[in-house]
Amino acid sequence: MLTQDDGKVSSNGIRKPSEVELQLEREKLGLERTKTWLTAASIVLPVLATALTFIVTNQQSLYQARIERDRADAELRLKFNERRINSRIEFLRLVTEKPKMRNEIIRDWKLAFPDDHWLDLPAERAYGK
Repeated sequence: MLTQDDGKVSSNGIRKPSEVELQLEREKLGLERTKTWLTAASIVLPVLATALTFIVTNQQSLYQARIERDRADAELRLKFNERRINSRIEFLRLVTEKPKMRNEIIRDWKLAFPDDHWLDLPAERAYGK
């Protein structure tokens, strides 16, 4: 027996949904899509924030390490230059205190510091002549 509900009954006895019911189902589907996007965003956004935090922290650590390395290099160069200057001052002090031993002091200096070429300057440049 066929009944009519809003005049929409199929010949096999299955009731066709009304326009209001169809609209309600469309709205439900829209809400489900929105919930799906919100769920995905609630998962993806924290993961992206964590990845960004990791990248920024890693970059900062690399930058700090580079600064520390450069500082240590500069400190080492400064100490080396201080020692070299102090040793040259000591050399000059020895030569001025013992002018008779000048050639032996220069020879010993060149043996001790073969890569130190400041003594190889021509006399005109070394003594301002």
